[in-house]
Amino acid sequence: TVHVPQADADSDVISILLGENFVITLQDNPNDYLEAIRNRIQKKIGQIRNRDHTYLCYAIIDVVIDLYFRDSIIRCGKNRIVG
Repeated sequence: TVHVPQADADSDVISILLGENFVITLQDNPNDYLEAIRNRIQKKIGQIRNRDHTYLCYAIIDVVIDLYFRDSIIRCGKNRIVG
């Protein structure tokens, strides 16, 4: 389970279940953080369709980490004092 910070003080929870030949994700929030991955699969872009389920899990974790750092940078920028 990974907590993804949002623009406000709340955070979203994304759970990733990796099985022997499957990946399941669960989200509390209706935000679709994984839309980009779904589009890559549907449009046959990248390696996700050509690799096993562990690569899909890696891609999901990569997106979550990118979102975490992007939102952290945005919050830092808002708290920065210029003067």
